[in-house]
Amino acid sequence: MNTSNDNRLEELEEVVQHTVNKVKELENRKVELPEIRLPNYTRLLEAIETELKRVQHSYPVDRIDKQVKDFKTLVDKIPDRIQYQHRHYFQDGSKGYIVGMIGMILLTVLSVGLMVTSWIDNRKMTDNSVKFRMIRQYYPVAARWANKEYHRNPEMATKNVDRLEAKQEADNEGKSTAAERELK
Repeated sequence: MNTSNDNRLEELEEVVQHTVNKVKELENRKVELPEIRLPNYTRLLEAIETELKRVQHSYPVDRIDKQVKDFKTLVDKIPDRIQYQHRHYFQDGSKGYIVGMIGMILLTVLSVGLMVTSWIDNRKMTDNSVKFRMIRQYYPVAARWANKEYHRNPEMATKNVDRLEAKQEADNEGKSTAAERELK
């Protein structure tokens, strides 16, 4: 145990000796400062001094004090809060903006209307597409016949379908009125 304390003591002495050497080295080092050059302001300071002397004679201190006091009283009269009314109004230059905004609103409304109409039409077309695909699956001969007739003459096919639908609707109305007469 005594040897470990001796070893520690020797280590501490070495550290102290090393620190002393470093401090001596730093003390012996010469510090070189950069050269600082100050400009010569003597002529400028003399010009300022002569101007101050000239102004001092032409403007008395009493008058400056009176102006400062007057300024303070004016500042004290300013209220902490100032009441004001904020108004909006249209000028001649804003007419173009108003017309532009109305145009943009109309364009938006028309776009939304067209979108809704297109959406409804797409739903109908999707429904008709599913119906026609069902007919094609269950009755392939009739579906081929309908495609062939339509592609030969689309206008005539449209007229024939309209005529047949009108005839069917008239028959249905006739049947419903006949059923009503029988009930009476």
